[in-house]
Amino acid sequence: LHVSSDILSLKSGEKTEVRIEFDPGFKVDRVCGVVKQKMTLLYQDHPQRDHVLLVGDVRFPNIVLSTDIVDFGSVLNNTSKQLTITMTNPDVLPVNYQWMFSEELELNPSPADG
Repeated sequence: LHVSSDILSLKSGEKTEVRIEFDPGFKVDRVCGVVKQKMTLLYQDHPQRDHVLLVGDVRFPNIVLSTDIVDFGSVLNNTSKQLTITMTNPDVLPVNYQWMFSEELELNPSPADG
């Protein structure tokens, strides 16, 4: 969040506009969420404080999978096994996706593997 002017002075009856910017790019996890922050207005030489709640709603196309592991267990030779997972779009944005199989799977090596 950014405010266009850090310090302002207004005479009696005077108005001004202050631009408050919200950049959703800071949310690097690319998961939807609501960002809330309180902006405090301080008065010079006076103890009064006013507050404005700033709310930014960050939306990304996301899916939720019913599981993050599909374990086929033992499958006999010359047979096959099918399992199903559920994909849910939890947001208002449409989701276009494609499947891709990774060439390498990184597993946590056991201590015996060195």
